[in-house]
Amino acid sequence: ISAEYMGLHSSFMAAHDVSLPPIPANEERRIDALFSLDILDTPPQRELDDVVKLAAAICQVPIALISLVERDRQWFLARVGLEASQTNRRDSFCAHAINCDKDDLFVVEDATKDERFKSNPLVLGAPDIRFYAGAVLMNDRGLNLGTLCVIDRVPRSLTLQQQDAMRTLRDHVVSSFAQRQLLREQHAIMQGLSERKRELEASELQLKAVLAASGDSLVVCDNSGAVCDLNFSMMKFFA
Repeated sequence: ISAEYMGLHSSFMAAHDVSLPPIPANEERRIDALFSLDILDTPPQRELDDVVKLAAAICQVPIALISLVERDRQWFLARVGLEASQTNRRDSFCAHAINCDKDDLFVVEDATKDERFKSNPLVLGAPDIRFYAGAVLMNDRGLNLGTLCVIDRVPRSLTLQQQDAMRTLRDHVVSSFAQRQLLREQHAIMQGLSERKRELEASELQLKAVLAASGDSLVVCDNSGAVCDLNFSMMKFFA
């Protein structure tokens, strides 16, 4: 068998490896939206920590996460029952989940029997994932930034009430993201206005300096023709 054939075969197998998370069609816009939140690697937030604690309690599981899926990793904005703060994207269940629609839950009832996950390091070793359910965190532009997910070490399923609760908690997380984005945009506007004000003040001081230094008789008018300022030579002229 030629080396060329083996190379093509390996490429084909990699392209059709069901264990690899599919890349969303809107990946670049999704990543841009995630970075625009400026939330990656930030300190814990009590409000979101309470969300994952509540999710774990309602679904009766040991692990719950708010996972944000970046280019090469998933980072946990909030977590309960898990020490790690991130994992690589290749092994991430959430990287599969972000391909779902908003109202769908991505559910794996027994990872050892699922072709996509039975050889996953997170299944074969710690944290020994068997059950996973993730609700996607979709922003107002239809971009899935990550998931609110619950994990168990034994196969199981969720009741309809637990599924509804997951969606409700997910909506709360998405709302907190939208509020954060709005505050950042308002802050950027205020910074822009402050900068513009400083520029205008500096321009006004510069104009006053020019008027004061000039030996010519100068007057400054606004668009309506009203006099705004005049220099000493012009004041002497009027006197």
